[in-house]
Amino acid sequence: MKHQCDSSLIEEFEYNDSEWIFSLRFRGTKEVRHYSGFPPDLYDDFEKSQSKGKFFNQFIAKKFTVQREEVAPDIEGYVPEKVEVDPQLEADIAATEARWAKRSAQEMRQVLDAVSPTFASIPPSSNPVEGNLFDVPVTVVAPKLNGFDADVETQRPSAPKTVIAEILPPEAELPKQNDTQITAMTEEAKQLAAKPIIVTAATYQSVYDHVADMTAKRKRLFEFLDPIRDAMYKAYNLMQSRQKMALEPLDNAITAGKRALLAYDQEQERKRAEAQRIADEKAIADAEAERKRISEEMTLAEMNDALVSGDTERAEEIFQNPIEAPPMQVYAPRVQEYQAPSVQGKSTRKNWKVEVTDLDALILDVAAGIEHFRKHKNLGGHAPASFLLPNGTAINQQAKAQESVFNVPGCRAFNDAVMSVRGR
Repeated sequence: MKHQCDSSLIEEFEYNDSEWIFSLRFRGTKEVRHYSGFPPDLYDDFEKSQSKGKFFNQFIAKKFTVQREEVAPDIEGYVPEKVEVDPQLEADIAATEARWAKRSAQEMRQVLDAVSPTFASIPPSSNPVEGNLFDVPVTVVAPKLNGFDADVETQRPSAPKTVIAEILPPEAELPKQNDTQITAMTEEAKQLAAKPIIVTAATYQSVYDHVADMTAKRKRLFEFLDPIRDAMYKAYNLMQSRQKMALEPLDNAITAGKRALLAYDQEQERKRAEAQRIADEKAIADAEAERKRISEEMTLAEMNDALVSGDTERAEEIFQNPIEAPPMQVYAPRVQEYQAPSVQGKSTRKNWKVEVTDLDALILDVAAGIEHFRKHKNLGGHAPASFLLPNGTAINQQAKAQESVFNVPGCRAFNDAVMSVRGR
């Protein structure tokens, strides 16, 4: 998600926490910069910094691998095409959305039962994602709503409902979805959370009581809302599992097919490059042979002229120092063989990746870069320290085990205490 920035240097930024990529765009430019190997804690510090421009210059610039991407400029004068709106269709859609918004927990369970044959096709198990997901034949009937597809009904054979109970609890265990009650509880929670917290000797007990009240309120809200969330999450995981089982064979086959095509392309390119190398060497050899032939002809012609004129001394000198013809221009035609077939829709792009083959060598190179930077203020071509990101989980576990005796160069152990407050 992109964040707008009020910095005079940076206009917007975003962060991909799964791939550790930090992206930003400078103000007044169309160029987006992607910084790889960007740790989450550094991004948190950047997001909290008062001056993001100063933070960027001090902690980010020239310290990470960067890729630049040019964003396509906006098209001036572009006016979106007007679309005629069907009032009846809009009314039908609004009515359908309203019906869905009013569904109770029981109705939602019926909907899940109706639209997904997955629930009925899985045998009862402690793990609801096990079993064959494609046993039950399904017939889908899609009625029309003002000429468009509307609600979808699924007809299937009857099946045991035991798995439904595993995914969605019985009605008695589900809280009744009362929007008014949820709104009231939410507002009450907001009012509690908005109360200012100022800790002094006189207010210590009252602040503790306030935190305990908020803890109790949170527990009640959680117990009220969590069963439905948990039920929906189980249903979501189940559908994700079915989707993966359906798509995975195709995904694997597609990947294998692409790799086979790419391997063929690479082999053809290797053969073409080898043929081109042989052709280039032959062209060079032919040019050199032609140069020598011309040199011999020129030498013999000069010697013959000297002998005809009676200048034997000149003829002897030419014999001792043959005439050398200038280098010939070499041209080898481009090899057209071994070209992969041209297929419409196919394109190949470069996708460079790195695998660490010798961790010790990488660590030594990073160390050399650190030493070089201390002396010359640049890495000198060595790998940056960001290539060796610390394992925060392992370090924290070691600090918890050793506490105050933890002693690792470059690390500082501190007690980030956690207070436990029991709700009332």
